[in-house]
Amino acid sequence: MEKRTMDKLAKMAKNRYMIMGEFRWVFITCSLFRLLRLGGQALALSWAQQAFENRYVKDVHGEDSEDPPSLSHMLFLFLSIDSIIQLLVVIALAAVFSIYKERGNCFKIDHHLLSVMLKESIAISLFILTVGSIVAHYFKKKRYFAFKMQGGGTSRAYQDVLMGICVVATFIPFKYVFEQLGI
Repeated sequence: MEKRTMDKLAKMAKNRYMIMGEFRWVFITCSLFRLLRLGGQALALSWAQQAFENRYVKDVHGEDSEDPPSLSHMLFLFLSIDSIIQLLVVIALAAVFSIYKERGNCFKIDHHLLSVMLKESIAISLFILTVGSIVAHYFKKKRYFAFKMQGGGTSRAYQDVLMGICVVATFIPFKYVFEQLGI
C-alpha cells in the first residue's frame, strides 16, 4: 500500500514538473517575443513618425495650406506597420513549426504557443490603440502643444508617449488575464 502511494506521489510530481516546465517555456518564449516585438515597435514608430511629419509639412506648409492631419493617422500607420511585422514573425514561427514539429516529438513551438502569442499580440495592439487614441485626442485639443503651428514637435512628443505606452503594454501579463477569463 505504501509503495502504491509513493508511486502515485511520484507520478503526480512528475506531471506537475512537466506542466510547470511547459508553463516556464511558454512564459519565457512569449517574453522573448514581446521584447522582439518592442524592437519592431520602435522601428515601426520611427517610420510612422517620419511619414507623418512629411505629410504634415506637405499639408500645412505646402502651396495648398490645408489643416494638419490628425495624430490618429500616425497611430493607425504605426499599428499597420507593427501588424505587418508581427504577421511576418508569426508566419516565420508557423513555418518553423510545420517543418520541425512531427507527431511524437517534443518540439517546443506548437499550436498552444502560437495561440498564446496571437492572443497577446491582439490584446497589446488593442491596448495601444485605445490609450494612443485618447492621447492623440488630448495632444490635438490642448493649446500648449501648438499642433497647428508646430506639428513636427508634437508628433515627436507623441512618438515618445506611444513608445512609453508600448513598453507598458509589453509588460502587462495578458496571458494570465486570458487564463482567468477562460479565453
